[in-house]
Amino acid sequence: MAPVERTYLAALLHQIDTALVVGHANRAIDNGRNVCEDLAQGKDRATVVTNAASRFGADESVDQAKAEKIVATIEASGICKP
Repeated sequence: MAPVERTYLAALLHQIDTALVVGHANRAIDNGRNVCEDLAQGKDRATVVTNAASRFGADESVDQAKAEKIVATIEASGICKP
C-alpha cells in the first residue's frame, strides 16, 4: 500500500472512531489491509465484518455495527486493489 493510501486509510478510520487510529496507526492500517485481503479472497460479508470486529476490537471495543461501517468505508474507498 502506497504512503498516500496509508494516510487516506488512517484518515477514514479516524473519521469512524479516533480510538481506532490514535496511538496505533500502523496497526490500524494493517487491520485495514487485512480487510482488503478478506474482500479480495471473496470471503462472505459476515465473515469479513466478524474478522474486522475481531481485528479492530483488540484494543478498543468494536461492535458489529462499527465493524460493518469499517468494512463499508474501506470497500467504498477504492484503496483495495483487486
